[in-house]
Amino acid sequence: MKKVKLPKRIAGVKVPKELRKTAERAIETAQSPRGREVIAAGLSMAAAAASAAVVRARAEREAPPVPSRPADAPVPPVPPVTPHAPVPPVPPVPPVPPRGTTTQVDPAKVVEAMSQVAEQVLGQFFRKRG
Repeated sequence: MKKVKLPKRIAGVKVPKELRKTAERAIETAQSPRGREVIAAGLSMAAAAASAAVVRARAEREAPPVPSRPADAPVPPVPPVTPHAPVPPVPPVPPVPPRGTTTQVDPAKVVEAMSQVAEQVLGQFFRKRG
C-alpha cells in the first residue's frame, strides 16, 4: 500500500503540518482491512438507526387517531352479566414489516454489504487520477 501524502496547500490555503500528518494517518488506517471493517460497522449502525427511525415514523403516521369524547357525554347503564365459560385471550398479531424487508436481519450480510460499499467508495476516493 502506497503511503498517503497530502499537499501543503489546498485551494490556495496552507494546511498546518499537524493537521496534514493527522489526516495522513487517518487515511492510512482507513485503507487497512481493520479500518475498512470499522468503517463498515459504523455505516451499518447508522443504516440500522435510520431504518428504525423510518419504521417508527411510518407507524406513527399510520396509527389511527384516538377519538375524543366530550366530558359531559352520558354514560349508558351497564347491563347485568350472565355467567358463562371464560374465553381464552387472543394473542396479539405482530405488525407486518414494511414491504421488501424481513423480520430478522442477518448481521453478517449487513456487514458484508456495507464492507463492499465502503471498499468501493474508498477505492473511488483514493484512486489515481491522471
